[in-house]
Amino acid sequence: MAGIFINYRRVDTEGWAGRLSDGLVRHFGPTRVFRDNDDIRSGERWSDVLSSALAECKVLVVLIGPEWLTCTHADGGRRLDSPDDWVRNEIAAALGRGIPVFPVLVGGTSLPDEAELPEAIRGLCAFQTAEISDRRWNHDLEALIEDLERHVERAPAEDDVAVASSGLLALKALMSEVPAVAQTVGRSRELLESTRRKLARLEAYKILHDALHGIELDCLRPMETGGVGAGLRPFKLELTQQKKIITECLATQSLGPTIGEELLEDLERVQQAVAAAVDQPEPRTFQEAIAELHALISAHPPWLDAGIVALATELEIDRLLELMRTILGQLPQNAHDESLARFTGAIVALERLHVRLHDQVREHTLLQRLDSKLRAACLGGGTGRLGKEWERIRQIRARITPPYSVTLEGLLDDLGAIEAELDTAAAAGEEQVSLDLLKQYFHSVGKVFRGVDTALKTFCGQLGNVATPIEVVLSLI
Repeated sequence: MAGIFINYRRVDTEGWAGRLSDGLVRHFGPTRVFRDNDDIRSGERWSDVLSSALAECKVLVVLIGPEWLTCTHADGGRRLDSPDDWVRNEIAAALGRGIPVFPVLVGGTSLPDEAELPEAIRGLCAFQTAEISDRRWNHDLEALIEDLERHVERAPAEDDVAVASSGLLALKALMSEVPAVAQTVGRSRELLESTRRKLARLEAYKILHDALHGIELDCLRPMETGGVGAGLRPFKLELTQQKKIITECLATQSLGPTIGEELLEDLERVQQAVAAAVDQPEPRTFQEAIAELHALISAHPPWLDAGIVALATELEIDRLLELMRTILGQLPQNAHDESLARFTGAIVALERLHVRLHDQVREHTLLQRLDSKLRAACLGGGTGRLGKEWERIRQIRARITPPYSVTLEGLLDDLGAIEAELDTAAAAGEEQVSLDLLKQYFHSVGKVFRGVDTALKTFCGQLGNVATPIEVVLSLI
């Protein structure tokens, strides 16, 4: 569902509408922005598509240019006065629904007086206007986006992944239609293969990580809570299911002989220990099963975590985007409309994924560094140097800047309050108070880091799905 509906008149603001749409799509995602020129395909009944999008949108953006008020029909009548004028009717429908309306002024235009408007849309004058000038376009657009964010969320990563995957698959038709595109793709085999391999490994790491996490949450923790007397057969079945997932993943994705063998060997030991505890339920076999589970969870998730972050850092999405832009420049104007639209959408989606990946990896890296520094300071206890340690911690914290993830943004006020108290205590030389506050801060930062870490792994797992369409393209070379 598109959250933002762009209302405009072609003769008045078509160029501005296209530029605005591009900017909003880059920020919110293609599934969050509707503009008739981009979102109505051949063969669709345009009135039905417009009505549906208008009924579902969360906000209406009304572009008002120099001719918006005075534009006329061939007979000289003002278009806004016509009962079947779509610009007028879209505004009236939004006002009737009671959704936020954003009058956006372009080309040096002012908002008309209420008396100059048809009665059905006079409510437009009740809304605060925004102005976007050509000279300050980027600055003004950022201000508008900030206001729109109060009503419309960015598209989730999976939406961008789906759009990117669909657009990459469209290369199949474009390669057969345009020989130059096929040649460019053929010369880029190494880049495509490297990207596919890293994305596939990223997806595999996420599958393995989730399976081990499932063993910890659904086997180890409830077994420890239930104790020796708890029925262990359900945990044996859960372990068998997760082992099957891990085995199938390792069979389809090479992670190196040592890594796969060690993981499967450790899983086999765990499975045998749990089976023994089921067959001979006594404290000794139960504790052996718990010990094997702890050994498994301690040994493997850490290298999977490190591998996910390392692969996310190594991904060369910028080079893939450069290739796609080169291909776009080779396409003739009469290229297959649907394939071209999908491919163009994929470029925008990948740009957003690239920015999201960069921001999440950067925030994750800095929070991990902050978490490690706090851990060392807290474990060191009161050494008489907490004031100096806090200064160093502050320097690391200062590097964590916007844009923030949702996880971090939700706790910024709490972190800021503790930081202010720590500043005061450290300046006063109150060592014990500083240490107590530092431990609180460590706990809060750790909570944020775990949330950011989970979000990064989830995102990387979604990003790994782009490997499949790249593999299809490679099969055509």
